[in-house]
Amino acid sequence: MMGFSNGKGGNGKGSPLRVQDPEKTVWIGGLPPNTHFKELLTFAQQVGPAKWAECRGSTAAIGYPSAQDAQTAMATLNGAPFKGASLQADKWTGKAAPKGGKGAVAKGGYGGFQVWKPQFQKSTWSKGFGKGKGKKKIVNTARTVWIGGIAEGTPYKELLELGQTVGTAKWAEVWKGTGAIGFANEEETVAAIPLLNGQVLGTSTIQADKWGTKTA
Repeated sequence: MMGFSNGKGGNGKGSPLRVQDPEKTVWIGGLPPNTHFKELLTFAQQVGPAKWAECRGSTAAIGYPSAQDAQTAMATLNGAPFKGASLQADKWTGKAAPKGGKGAVAKGGYGGFQVWKPQFQKSTWSKGFGKGKGKKKIVNTARTVWIGGIAEGTPYKELLELGQTVGTAKWAEVWKGTGAIGFANEEETVAAIPLLNGQVLGTSTIQADKWGTKTA
């Protein structure tokens, strides 16, 4: 399962990609159509030091500098909302490639891969998954708090920062006056709801509830 599908993906056509360091690579499934590797790489760099990314159809791979980085990112990316879809993340189980292969890499390079440096790459873990449009598919609903009453134009970072004042908030999304905050575990999620409910965010007072109780 954890390999690339054939056909056209965010980076065009090609046979299944063989990565050089499987232990440092995260398999991604459920990728929205026509996703470009730069979009996925930028997204991955919001939750860890991703070095490169490659897309093939609805699957992809993301490379990290260490096996530990890959393991940590895998847990965070699994179920993460991305362009209206919910990503799946797992260990890479494909075959390793010979050195000097071709692909798409971020700052620092990787073998003979093409190098691409994102404009706003961060050297340390940053926060959240960004602002999107439409209702998101949340996988870990028990760890997600629904947020209502968000003022138009409120960035996800402000919602995430608010969530981090009441618990270990891992990510946040904002869309059409509502949002979601993901926490590290179910206990923190339950505890965060009454603490967030009635808080002032920007210019409005927000409501907080269990994910699924309200219509997002």
